[in-house]
Amino acid sequence: MIIKLQHILKTLLPSKIKYFIKIIQKVIKNPDLQSLKQLCNLYKLSKLMISGQVAIIPVGFRCHTKGRLYSKLGIVQASLPFDNGFFTPHAVGNILRKQHIDLKFNDKLSQTICIKNENFTDNKFGLGIKFETSTYDEINNLAKSKQQNDINKYLDSTFGYYTLDKKNDYVLAHYNWHEFADINHSNGHTEPEYNLIKINELLNRRIQRLINICEKAKIIFFIYDENQGYNYMAINDTYFRLKDLSPIESAANDKFKAKSIIIKLKDIKSPYQMMKLIQGNT
Repeated sequence: MIIKLQHILKTLLPSKIKYFIKIIQKVIKNPDLQSLKQLCNLYKLSKLMISGQVAIIPVGFRCHTKGRLYSKLGIVQASLPFDNGFFTPHAVGNILRKQHIDLKFNDKLSQTICIKNENFTDNKFGLGIKFETSTYDEINNLAKSKQQNDINKYLDSTFGYYTLDKKNDYVLAHYNWHEFADINHSNGHTEPEYNLIKINELLNRRIQRLINICEKAKIIFFIYDENQGYNYMAINDTYFRLKDLSPIESAANDKFKAKSIIIKLKDIKSPYQMMKLIQGNT
């Protein structure tokens, strides 16, 4: 009954009211947002985002960037392309420039799946994360049980394959479902042929949403995070640096008229501090 009531309210309430209800939920969960100073600045920040004057874009490196950023600021917005997966600055720059992806099951030059190696040490480049390209047959043979100790080498935490876009050099998680995945995630679809079609549709919608936000904005903040001390993400023998954010900056300056600012998540503290950054750059 409660779930049905929630669904009815979501359907009937105006979008702006739903937006502010979500913000209130974030404030309730985060005591750091509950002071009068933070609430006033959260309201100002939300108004700037709703009007389209300010864009705040999480750009990786991993899935948690969005959640940690939105919790700090108390903001909410529709999903964007870099929310789920492993996106290096190089990959983000590629997508900002191309503004489209094209993964095809029957085109092995477009995509493949991978084995993930966390805390990988390279004699030359030091500590990082490495993905080795694999096949569905190999992964299905290696992933024998949800409970096996090394299951997250082969499948992500929601039991999706690690899917590499070979043309843009990022690895997706939480989209291409293995048979272990809960039906609430997979909707019963564990066929890669089907999932790759849906991934294309979903990510291209999110890319277009990103483009629309950035083209309307006067100032764009790209927020990046890497909190494991990794120097690189490797795909087989190709290494992509994680500390050089210039590919994002270069692509953003080439594609958008708005002022683009790249900031690390550790430098974002609160709505008040975010408003100070905005005021200092406008």
